[in-house]
Amino acid sequence: MAENIKISPSYDVYKLTKPVTIDTYIDIYEDRLRYWIIKPAKILTTYEHGGFAICYLLASYFESYVVYLKGKDSKNNVEKYFTEGFHSVFQDLLDNNFNPKQIGQINSIMYKNFRCGLYHTGFTKGQITLCQLDTPINVVLILDDLNKHYEIHQIQIDATKMIDAIENHSNNYVSKLREKNNIDLRSNFHKSFINLYA
Repeated sequence: MAENIKISPSYDVYKLTKPVTIDTYIDIYEDRLRYWIIKPAKILTTYEHGGFAICYLLASYFESYVVYLKGKDSKNNVEKYFTEGFHSVFQDLLDNNFNPKQIGQINSIMYKNFRCGLYHTGFTKGQITLCQLDTPINVVLILDDLNKHYEIHQIQIDATKMIDAIENHSNNYVSKLREKNNIDLRSNFHKSFINLYA
């Protein structure tokens, strides 16, 4: 039966019967994020060894957020979209603690060691460590061989706290999408949703 075909955890195909508006798509997007990404990630926090599975789920958010933000596919721009999304989620932490060169290095490490490590090998690469922290991420700096400059040595991630950061970011984005005066934001979202899902 068609009513059993789910387009998101809370909605079946009848959600897409006319009249369909951009707010219909926002409802579906929000529902998918909340119950296909955020809630499963939270469930995994009760499992002692769930950290990598949590990160695998969360890594999908950064690039996809920018796809909707720009209204354009990430083809040929995957690293750019991922790093823009990561920077957006952690903008305050990054901008208040690191210079632009260091931020670029952090973004690059997150793309190559976090995102690509997870998606291409199943695990993060060497410069990423999962641990319990007071913040979602912690950047470990070490002095170079000449003791003149600090270099990015490692990025530590608290997977549980990263869930909260992404949930807060996505809630804020959805709230802005629901504001009718955010015309460009809504238009770009609409374009991406239609291209990807409708």
